[in-house]
Amino acid sequence: AFLGQLPWRLHFDEGYAYIETMRYYPGPIYPLFTTTWVGTSLPSLWFGIQGLLLHITGPNLAGVRLGVALAGALTVIPVYGLGRLLAGRLAAALAAFGVAVSAAYVHYSRVSILNVTTALPWAVCFFFLIKGLRSKRPGDFIWAGLAAGCSQRWWETLWRPSAGAAKLHFDRTEVRLSTVRALV
Repeated sequence: AFLGQLPWRLHFDEGYAYIETMRYYPGPIYPLFTTTWVGTSLPSLWFGIQGLLLHITGPNLAGVRLGVALAGALTVIPVYGLGRLLAGRLAAALAAFGVAVSAAYVHYSRVSILNVTTALPWAVCFFFLIKGLRSKRPGDFIWAGLAAGCSQRWWETLWRPSAGAAKLHFDRTEVRLSTVRALV
């Protein structure tokens, strides 16, 4: 299997990914919706998915790299869909082709460095967000939110502002309700 042989060097992130993935290989001993990864607090969901893939390849380097390679390959599909929604078939084909042949994207899709997996859920999120803005169907917005929630970077960067915005909204709603109650 080429995933186990190319690139021939092992990046230290792949070692950490292997350690975390092996926690999920026998079964979900650890919760999937928690954080992990040796002090970085990355979400654990991705390692659960990789743990399932190890049952196909065995507990080896190719198995740890397979999940990232699949995510990298699958990213072409929502990028095409997003491009088609925004600018038509030609732009969609060029965008998808650009992702498929980008040297950096292809390289990082071959190694188990999880940063490349972030593009897949965000491309899906923006596809459904644009689709929902055009169709006004609630289901499209739900899929957009679920895709964003599956991104590892949402957890690290957006959960605090999202929680703050929700708290601000509910605080303002409570203020309005208390004002109405006082007036009645």
